[in-house]
Amino acid sequence: MKRAAALALLLAASTSRADETIDSCIDAHRHGQELARSAQLVEARKAFEACLRAECPDVVRDQCTRLALDTERATPSVVIVVRDARGRDRVDVPVTLDGRDLGPSERGTAVTLNPGRHVARAMPKAGPPVEEAFVAHESEKGRLVAIVLAAPKPKPAPEPPREDAGVSGRAALGIALLTTGAAALTAAAALWVAAYVRYGDLEEECLGRCAEEDVDAARGLAIAGDVLAPVGAVALGVGAYLTATAPDATSVGLVLSGRF
Repeated sequence: MKRAAALALLLAASTSRADETIDSCIDAHRHGQELARSAQLVEARKAFEACLRAECPDVVRDQCTRLALDTERATPSVVIVVRDARGRDRVDVPVTLDGRDLGPSERGTAVTLNPGRHVARAMPKAGPPVEEAFVAHESEKGRLVAIVLAAPKPKPAPEPPREDAGVSGRAALGIALLTTGAAALTAAAALWVAAYVRYGDLEEECLGRCAEEDVDAARGLAIAGDVLAPVGAVALGVGAYLTATAPDATSVGLVLSGRF
């Protein structure tokens, strides 16, 4: 009697577990189809795997096998790569797909995803993140999605040193020589005039019998003028050449216009 009761309980438990298994298989079959209809193909494929178990009824398992294959064919996949501006692969740059980090094993291999819009994002150490938005189409396999990093901006060239006077050293020397040359010629002219006047005074005062020291004094004025004149002329010539060939000749002209 007791054996019969125990056997009855065991059969009832086995029947209950079998019913639960059948129900879970049917639920997975139904849930997978609902996910597929809403374009959640990756999740649908996993749901159909649950009703491919040997414990599931043959009719359910056969339908899940067909639906799983159809879902697998319809599920798109992409290959995401990161390249620099020269087209070289950058495997050192972290990448996310729809906010999920892509591991090393997913770089350069096909990644399955649901149909629709997606965003791949590369995050280089230098420079801002770069995003690449794309639309995955049903049954599209192995589509290449390349994220191209921008070329680094070149460093700005250093500004050339500026002269305190607003002109280059070449121009400043030219201006100084022009000023010196003009002053030397002016002084030479003044000395010549003074010598001429002094000679005239001596002719009137001593009528050709002037003291030698008086004549030497007048002659010294003329000689000093003779010495300063060529010096001034050379200074003017060199100064004019330096200012004319200076890189900032326009600025030099403005400076000279204020001096002469």
